[in-house]
Amino acid sequence: MSTTANPGTDHDLLVEKGWAALPASYRIPAIAPSLEDARAWCRHLAETHYENFHVASWFLPKRLRPHFHAIYSYCRVSDDLGDEVPDRAQALALLDVWGEELDGCYEGTVRHPVFVALAETIRACDIPKEPFADLLVAFRQDQTVTRFRDMAEVLAYCQYSANPVGPWPTTKSD
Repeated sequence: MSTTANPGTDHDLLVEKGWAALPASYRIPAIAPSLEDARAWCRHLAETHYENFHVASWFLPKRLRPHFHAIYSYCRVSDDLGDEVPDRAQALALLDVWGEELDGCYEGTVRHPVFVALAETIRACDIPKEPFADLLVAFRQDQTVTRFRDMAEVLAYCQYSANPVGPWPTTKSD
């Protein structure tokens, strides 16, 4: 569903209110930045966010750091769309918009700095869409599921949340 096809729809209002709860830089710009500007945006987010994941990038070869920043930025913003927007309907609407940008990332039609940088990382590293899409499944589930009944449900959730970032082995190796 496009968020610009029918301005003024309930979905568009939810999206607009959701963006208002987040840093202004998270909004999707009208015009895509250059790859250089997109990479700078991602580097800035990775290096200034309160988490210290960017420290790991110091140990990477310099040529891989922009890819780390792009992937981290995708994960960070995706998580914030779900966690930092207090209204569930607004968060879900933003996650839909983010999913559209992810689709565009694989189709060559993106505007957000994260996706401009991520598209280059995907191309250079031959990354399939599934891990990125799986994270969005988990973040949507975070909006609707408040309790797991058993460990099987927890593991099913991990399939979408933790596994795309660092998969656990599914079988014991000898």
